[in-house]
Amino acid sequence: MKELPLYASNVVQDSEKEAYDVEMHNFQNDRFSDIVEESVDLWWRDVENTSKYPLLSRMAFALLTCFHEPKVESSFSILNNVITPGSNRLNVSTFNAMQCI
Repeated sequence: MKELPLYASNVVQDSEKEAYDVEMHNFQNDRFSDIVEESVDLWWRDVENTSKYPLLSRMAFALLTCFHEPKVESSFSILNNVITPGSNRLNVSTFNAMQCI
């Protein structure tokens, strides 16, 4: 989790990375109940409501959010054109070659 800001630079800004590291350290040393009955998004909502880990909460929600912008949706449309019932058994190298064409 410590390296996530490298992959989600739009969620945690460079100026917030030190604070993120401090939150991460505190989070790892914090005590939470071992058994959680609620879903992960509700658990992170509860964490966010404590205002104790705002950057970690922001990162968690960003990672739990489904992608839904036009580029992602168009990628799925393209995949539907490539992956058909007849081509679903292609190996990875053949599929990669088809994507390049």
